[in-house]
Amino acid sequence: MPKIKSLKGRPESGIVTVLSLLFSVVALYYLIAVSSLAPLARGVLAIAALLVSSRAIIIYNGLRQLFGAYLLGGKAGVNFVDALSRWRPGFWTAFADWGLVLSFGLASYFLFKKQLSKMMLLFGLLSIFVIVYAVLPSSSIAFQFINLPQITSQINSAAPHQPTLISTVSMYLLNLLLLVGGFSLFILATLVYSALSIIYGILAFSQSVINNAPNYGIISSQVPGVAPILPGITMPLFAGIVTLAIILIVHEFSHGILARVAKVKLKEIGLLVLGVIPIGAYVEPDERAVKRLNKEKQSRILIAGISANLGLSILTFALLVLVATYLLPGFVTTKVFITATAPNSPAFNVIPAGAQVLAWNGHIVTNLTSLAAAASSIPFTGVLVQTDKGNYSLISNATGKIGVSLSQTRGPIATLSGSIVYFIYTVLSLSFLLNFLVGVVNLLPIPSFDGWQIYQLLTKNKKVLGTLAWLAVLSILANVLPWIWAH
Repeated sequence: MPKIKSLKGRPESGIVTVLSLLFSVVALYYLIAVSSLAPLARGVLAIAALLVSSRAIIIYNGLRQLFGAYLLGGKAGVNFVDALSRWRPGFWTAFADWGLVLSFGLASYFLFKKQLSKMMLLFGLLSIFVIVYAVLPSSSIAFQFINLPQITSQINSAAPHQPTLISTVSMYLLNLLLLVGGFSLFILATLVYSALSIIYGILAFSQSVINNAPNYGIISSQVPGVAPILPGITMPLFAGIVTLAIILIVHEFSHGILARVAKVKLKEIGLLVLGVIPIGAYVEPDERAVKRLNKEKQSRILIAGISANLGLSILTFALLVLVATYLLPGFVTTKVFITATAPNSPAFNVIPAGAQVLAWNGHIVTNLTSLAAAASSIPFTGVLVQTDKGNYSLISNATGKIGVSLSQTRGPIATLSGSIVYFIYTVLSLSFLLNFLVGVVNLLPIPSFDGWQIYQLLTKNKKVLGTLAWLAVLSILANVLPWIWAH
């Protein structure tokens, strides 16, 4: 973690730091609220602005830097981590072992046989299916705060369908992957499958071009398998920063706790920041002492961060359910909007898209449920729709409809308490999904990832490690390709 030439101590240092942070915020805001550039271009510009901001902060404060981001660290957090490690060391050990089962499924029992009990194996396998079938199905809650059009459009357009032979086989295959190899095999297999699908689509499109009959539908239907998660660009700025900070601190502190349980000294704890956005955290243990530990203790230290992220995903989901059920309803307002009108329908070219529905046939509309009740309460052929853009009197068609597509949004009531409750709801929504994603992605066998270090611990065959690393990296690059032509 090198230092660069510093201008620390100059009178203007504080002013430059504040201006640099403001520059980050303004640049992010412009790219969110004003710019109409494609997502990839906005992401590149956002990263460039954050790098410029970080550079100024590094130079005028004499901070250490890593890949353009600055490090805020010291020994302040070491005592806190040390105290946590002394609280029920057995719990932290079991917590790490639980993470090993989540990460490697049944294979964990053979890879870490000396440290895993059959009871922990069973509990871990059960936890995998609780996450997949009880927690993740609610990911649409989080995606209302994450603006990834190419991905969220697929989620929102997914319609219930009758099971087919292919879907049934796919479900059983998914369960088999999770059972045998846990989330490590699942994430790698998912990335590879998605990459192959994108490559196949590109080749099919290329063939159509060669045949002088370009099928642009093939290429436009390709969905990126990975996406940028940037506060202010693809998710709310302040809620996103808080969520990322929680994820990173919990992840790294867990590494430190298990290191201290293994009697390894910690040199430093800190945060890696790019502009105003925390992008990483670090715990610096005595590496020589770690390497002298046996395989069981090393594996627990390495897996601790992933265990923490997956555990926090479940915890924040439970809190989210409680907040959404008992606290949120009294602090939010719901609005219904007309998103589009069907061609040749009574409402076509009459009611503008984006109009908020205030009342329907004289009944106040507060959500889609109240609108449905209003539409069915009186069998009128004439429909009076009151919106914020005007009132419209229409005659329904033969099916009793006027041809509008509707959507519902929720937001905080215009009070301080409403804003606070909705902010908490947003952070919990983001946290339960992003903790899961950060945890499983860290399992990939890519250098500097926790998964890479665990694979190194399991095998010394460099060819196998190299092949897995290239497979993961190339799959990620293939999954990024659709963002190039995304709009």
